Order: sequence, then C-alpha cells, then structure tokens
Amino acid sequence: MLRKKIRTEHCKNCNYDFRIDLPNMKYCPNCGQENHSPRRPFFHYLYELIEGIFHLDNKTWLTIKTLFVRPGQITKDFIEDKRSRYSPPVRMYIWCTAFFMFSFWLFTDKIVQYSEPASESSKSLSQRFDEMPDSSSTTVSIIANRFWPTLPSAPISSLRVLKNIPNNEIKNWLQEQKYPTDYFHIQLVKAFRVQINSSLSLSAFTKKLTAGNNILFVLLLPLNALLLFPLLYRKKLLYYDSMIFTLHVSTWIPLFQAIWFWVLGFMIGILNFPSSIFLSVPIINAVYFLLSIKKAFGYNWASAIVRWLPVFIIDTFYHWLLLLLNAAWFI
Repeated sequence: MLRKKIRTEHCKNCNYDFRIDLPNMKYCPNCGQENHSPRRPFFHYLYELIEGIFHLDNKTWLTIKTLFVRPGQITKDFIEDKRSRYSPPVRMYIWCTAFFMFSFWLFTDKIVQYSEPASESSKSLSQRFDEMPDSSSTTVSIIANRFWPTLPSAPISSLRVLKNIPNNEIKNWLQEQKYPTDYFHIQLVKAFRVQINSSLSLSAFTKKLTAGNNILFVLLLPLNALLLFPLLYRKKLLYYDSMIFTLHVSTWIPLFQAIWFWVLGFMIGILNFPSSIFLSVPIINAVYFLLSIKKAFGYNWASAIVRWLPVFIIDTFYHWLLLLLNAAWFI
C-alpha cells in the first residue's frame, strides 16, 4: 500500500536529498531505509489489515476461478515460481474461511427459522435435552458435523446420566451400553456432554463451535501440511510444496461449501431431495483432492490414486479430530 505512505524530501536516517533523485523516492540509495514513517494512528493499521484481507481485485477473481475450474493448477504454478498472477495464499485462505463462517451461520439460522417456531429455537440445548421424553431416543454426535461417526441411537433415559458423568466413568458407561471404548468415542461422549449442558441455543452453539473449529484449522494448518508431506513426497519435493498444496485445497473447500450448502438447502427444501444428498460434500471433496494431487505434482493417474486415498483419509480424519477435540475441550 505504498500509495498511502507519506514521503519526505530528506532521508530521516542520513539526510539524503530525495528531490535530486526522484526515482529513489521509495528507498534511500545511500542507506537503504524506506522513505516513510511507520508511526501512524492505530486505526490506520486496522484499516490496512482489513483492506489487505478483504480487498477483492482481478487477482482475487482469477484465483477463485482457477481454484474451481483447474484443481491443483495454482499449486503447480507456485512450485514453478509463477506467483504474481494470483492473490497471496494466506489472504485467500483467511478470506474464504471467514466467508464460509458467515455463510454457514446464515444458513444455520435459516434452517432453524423454517424448521421450528421461535419459541423452540430460542431454547438452550440443555433445556431441549431435559424436555425430551425418556421414551424417545437420539444419537450421540457432534451437532455441527453429521459426517462424523456417531454412536447408535439410544433412549434418552440411558443418556441422561451423561449430563453429569465424570471423565473417569465415561469408559464404564460405554461398556455398559456395549459401545466402543476407544479414545475417540470417549471424546465423542465428552463433546456430547458439553452440548447437553450448554446454555446456548442450537444456532448460537453451532456458530461458536464453527468459529472455534476454523480458528484451530488456521493455527494448525502447518501441522496438516506436515502430516501430508510424506505421502506426497517425490524427488525434490519440499515441505513448502506440501504447505502450498494444503493451503490451496483448504482455501477451496470452505469456498465451495459456503456456496454448495445453499444449493443443497434449495434442493432439499424446494425440490424435496432426500437429506442424504449432503453426502455429495465429501464425495466432491475427494474428487477435488485427486485432481489437485495429479495436476499439482505431475503424477500419472496410477501414482496420483495411490497417494490420493491415504492423503484424503488422513486429511479428513485430521479435520474430524480437530472438530472433536474442539467440541470436547474448548467449547
């Protein structure tokens, strides 16, 4: 944003006269110091940060178009040092993640609005659970992710104990119900316990869970790239290449889902498609992974498929695990 920086006629560091050398107004040719003062009001930096993240230009639209119509092409270009035509990957990742959150929150509000009266939607999750009759049943699951494996449906009467169950008794409860007792199902019960004790409404809880989950994804993206690096490895492949690939795929997924959820909502609500059509989300993601891997790293179809399956499984499992731990420990 050099156009907004205030220039001076003399270098503040060595007193070089910029007026006699206009081409070097940006940097001092004598000492190299940039010709502007970083001392600006706080709101100036806040404005620059917001504009830097959310400013949409021709590069942004080209990046979005390429992400959709040519999976893996941007990663390939970055590996070949052809970067100038695209928006910075971190900016795009943050922008698309934020866009997904707001789109998903609005989508959730609309679903709740049309599926139940306002008197019901304002109730807390804890109140909803307490009002369920003992004879009814429900699954133990994470609200925000219907693709996560759930425990089989159980009577509410047997689930009420989970509201106050201590951590050291969860495994015994799972055994009594003849459920799996591994680490992941124990965490699933903890996440369910958080939900049925929450004072938040369904909509508010989903928003909080989604926000926390996306923050975790952003912070731990380098770890995600590190997990995929050995599976993507080829001669002269660097961690940077895996990081760029992970960044671009993780940019496309929220952007695609922010749009596709509304399409699915229309198909289910207006065209009466079955809710199982939501399975199209992981299927499309899986196909996108395969096409991206092949294009980005130049593998033939056999090599791409051999790498794709474990890469997609590990990446999906990694995202599931973050969601589960976020729901069990941080909400």
